[in-house]
Amino acid sequence: MKIIVFFLLLFNLHVFADELQVKPRVDRPVLNENFVVDFIIHTSESGEPLINFNPIGVEVIDRGPTETSTRVTIINGERTMERTLTVSYELLPKKQGFIYLQNIEVEINGKILKHKTINLNVLKEPLETKKIFAKAEINKTKVYPGESIIVRYYLYSRGDVNLTGTEIKKFPKLDKFLKRFHQEQLSPERVAFDGKVYIRRIMYTAQLFANKPGTYQVDPISMRVSYSNRSNSFGGFGFNLQLGKPISNTIISPPVDIEVIGLPAEGMKPDFTGLVGDHEFSLKINKSKFIANEPIEIQMNVKGDGALELFEAPRVLSSTALEEFDKTSDLTVAADFTATKTINYTYIGRESVSLDKITIPVTYFSVKKNKYITKNLTLDPIQVAGGNLTSDGKIEKSSANAHPTRIENSSEEKNITIWEFRPIIKLANSFMYYMSEIFITCLVISLLILLVLIFGYFKGRPVIEMTDFQFIHKKGMTYGLLHKILSQKGQGESMELMIKGLNLSEPAEKYFIEMAKKFNSKFSTDEKISEERVNKKFLKELERKLKF
Repeated sequence: MKIIVFFLLLFNLHVFADELQVKPRVDRPVLNENFVVDFIIHTSESGEPLINFNPIGVEVIDRGPTETSTRVTIINGERTMERTLTVSYELLPKKQGFIYLQNIEVEINGKILKHKTINLNVLKEPLETKKIFAKAEINKTKVYPGESIIVRYYLYSRGDVNLTGTEIKKFPKLDKFLKRFHQEQLSPERVAFDGKVYIRRIMYTAQLFANKPGTYQVDPISMRVSYSNRSNSFGGFGFNLQLGKPISNTIISPPVDIEVIGLPAEGMKPDFTGLVGDHEFSLKINKSKFIANEPIEIQMNVKGDGALELFEAPRVLSSTALEEFDKTSDLTVAADFTATKTINYTYIGRESVSLDKITIPVTYFSVKKNKYITKNLTLDPIQVAGGNLTSDGKIEKSSANAHPTRIENSSEEKNITIWEFRPIIKLANSFMYYMSEIFITCLVISLLILLVLIFGYFKGRPVIEMTDFQFIHKKGMTYGLLHKILSQKGQGESMELMIKGLNLSEPAEKYFIEMAKKFNSKFSTDEKISEERVNKKFLKELERKLKF
């Protein structure tokens, strides 16, 4: 009898002794494919466990929350409680072959629990076809510097997988490239992969440009997906039920290498713009004849699939008689991944000058033709009149103490006469030179403003419809307005996914996600939703992202 009691006590001590178990959910992980390891702690201690281990050949991606279960046992009137704590880690193998988890320790309420080293053999390819995975696909793997590269990140799921939710956890950095982000609204499509039928969904699209030769790597995308395996256990009885165990997992697309080769030296000219790809150029001017201090406006347009962000505008006019102002430019990107850059030049002729026909060569590298192509942009002769035009149409310079002069075009504009009154001493400062005209203009504008105010006082001001962002700035954000502005650019099944797809800063993204959750919570409980005041800094950032 004593022996039996002894063994019962020994068994009881074994049950309630603190214990640490480490259990990988897969026996043969796959290279660049994440897997989960569970740390299971049996203890009678209270408190949160502190887990430490040294990963070799594997990267820690995420740590899940602590799941707790409790069991209470009463023996001989004594109450004993055992807690089971489970913490899950997501790991990503970085090499083929054996990987290790060493120096595994768990500290809980001052107690240290240790575990032996875990080693796993990583396979290069999975033993069976994956049911769901992410993949980055690019349109070319060998390019020149400045050549357009289109990368699309897809989510593949087999036909027997019921996808219930997706969330992008980490967007690709792509810091080594000049990049443009595109919102492509493409429907899911059925494709064949490894002899299986998959449903392919586009999750993210970027246009990339490398700036120098070398080997580049397209960064992976990390997504959290929820899905279940479909089954129809009652199909033979006339029921169509979709049953399956829910699964939630993080998937990461494998990186893709791109080789960037140098541009050929043969045929490269000094006027090479640096643009690679097919491009169109145009150059136009508002007119060809001007009077002194009249703006000369020239516009250059460049359209193509190259990195127009890096295109530097060439100089168009060069004369000491012309004053050049800062150039302005505007870039628009089309859905077909081409872009148009518009450059506006402004000059002012400060004295009489006559410029002959102007030719501006621009060279780009055509990938299709594999050679450099030069385009010559031309402008007709330009005349700035600060004195009289002679009988042959050329400009005659006038003296400093000139009286009012008459300018006539003897050839093209015989019936047009321009009278120009110039002061005896012309000041260099154009503001002082036009001071009287500026005063008259300001006076006219003031009178017009006064008339508008008087008319509004008696007739009532017209109702001006505010834009969405003006309304938000003035009165606050509503559920409908948040959903409306996000739908213009965002992509996803929820406002949270739309916000994450805008590439906001981390504080702004967190702020608007919390706002969306708050609205959804009120909406689901039929609680009255009033306007929410919005952080102006974050609102301006959201407005910039949506307008871009």
